[in-house]
Amino acid sequence: MVSCREFLQLMLDGWLAATLPRHRQRACDEHVATCHACTDYVDSYRVTVGMLRRHRAAERTPAVPEDLVRAIVAQHSGS
Repeated sequence: MVSCREFLQLMLDGWLAATLPRHRQRACDEHVATCHACTDYVDSYRVTVGMLRRHRAAERTPAVPEDLVRAIVAQHSGS
């Protein structure tokens, strides 16, 4: 069984990506299954990573030119 400190390091070293050796992956799985603090940490980590990914994706979305927006609105409203 791994400690919380070991689990956190192993989580960053590959547990989430399932790239650890099987015995280390299994030990981490067992730890997180029984440790509520680490389970909460993993959940918050995943939420944070998801938010960051959505934010980065939004930054890559090109801005729509204002004149195009006005033209579409004008066309749609019949003006």
